[in-house]
Amino acid sequence: MAQLQITRFGGVEVLQLANQEITAPASGEVLLDVIYAAVNPVDAKTRAGLGWAAAQHKDDLPWTPGFDVCGLVQAVGSSVTDFAVGQRVCGMVFRGGAYASQLLAVADDLLPVPETIS
Repeated sequence: MAQLQITRFGGVEVLQLANQEITAPASGEVLLDVIYAAVNPVDAKTRAGLGWAAAQHKDDLPWTPGFDVCGLVQAVGSSVTDFAVGQRVCGMVFRGGAYASQLLAVADDLLPVPETIS
């Protein structure tokens, strides 16, 4: 899976494309193929080393930003009953990680995207 990671805090030059192996979803997780990831002020602040997310992830670098995501479910964890493979979902993923081709997300952070929305 491709990810855009923050390698250290700073300007846009600290962003680096990396490939990571992805694991199967844990019990309460969903594996998504990312369709869209929003770029928000919190992402720029985090990249610069400012705010709550930077403080939370300063020891986790390199780290993949992106808190808002829309994706297609590829697999579900054993306790996930609200989503099915092939379903479109969106949400705010509090662990970040949406700047990637795939994402392991906590199922409780997601909502289904209605069929009537393109």
